[in-house]
Amino acid sequence: MIDFIKTPQVIAAIIAAITSIITLGLTLLTKNSIEKNLLIFRLNSEYKFEQRKKIKNVLALNKGHLLTVCENLNHRLWNFSNENHFKWMEVDGDYNNPNNYYFQSFVYRILSVYAWMRKIELELIHLDTTIATSDDLNFIKFIRFYGRIFSDIAFFKGFKYDCSSETDHIFKNNLDELYHNIIRENELISYNEYLKKLSENQSEGLLSFYKLLDGVNTKEERLRWQWFQILKILNLAFLNSYGYDYQQTSDEKMKIAINTPMRSKLYGNFIFLLKEHKLDKQKEIKRLINLLDVK
Repeated sequence: MIDFIKTPQVIAAIIAAITSIITLGLTLLTKNSIEKNLLIFRLNSEYKFEQRKKIKNVLALNKGHLLTVCENLNHRLWNFSNENHFKWMEVDGDYNNPNNYYFQSFVYRILSVYAWMRKIELELIHLDTTIATSDDLNFIKFIRFYGRIFSDIAFFKGFKYDCSSETDHIFKNNLDELYHNIIRENELISYNEYLKKLSENQSEGLLSFYKLLDGVNTKEERLRWQWFQILKILNLAFLNSYGYDYQQTSDEKMKIAINTPMRSKLYGNFIFLLKEHKLDKQKEIKRLINLLDVK
């Protein structure tokens, strides 16, 4: 019997059988592994597709509104740069007076932009924005950076400033509260509705914002005018990135915006924060940084 097993034919048959068993086992393992990897790939692809689709839907539904309020603010910021000598922003604490048109309409325009950006941010909070497309991710970075202009004391690095007091900035919690003063039932309230609310008890955040803007001018030693310049050029960069062709600003006009009525002392810190926020590689921000020409 042993001699029979040792015959070449039997040994070959045994080797073939073992090889078949091993091959079958490896095939099943490989097949299971491939099917598992394909399933994971399909689920990941579907997840990314669905998340990106939802992100695009949020941005698409709000983008038109945001561009409109950014354009309105842009017109006012240009006007303020050219006509600040009229001191229309000086209301001396008279914040409930609807007749202070320039001041109140300026506040409304700034808050309108912030409110739409905050609205988008809140609608995206349950979505995985880390896997958004490059263009959508830059859009999201823009709107998240916007609020930093008013609240981030890092803009004042290198300058003597008491960060414990809302002198030239507004505390982040007070800033976030402003969203509820301008948005109702998921829609921006009209300017007339905003004026009607002036007679109501003002929230702490809104009062802080009024005080922040009251009397802002180019002659003061305070730093708030300095970030006003940044607000103007960041708004231009946003419109250049996502606006219509008639909302675009040329290099020549961008240079005027950067230097009129004077250059901001905070441009260096502004560029640093853009880099920290990973916005410096975005096309229009790169263009803006080059135009700023900060050594």
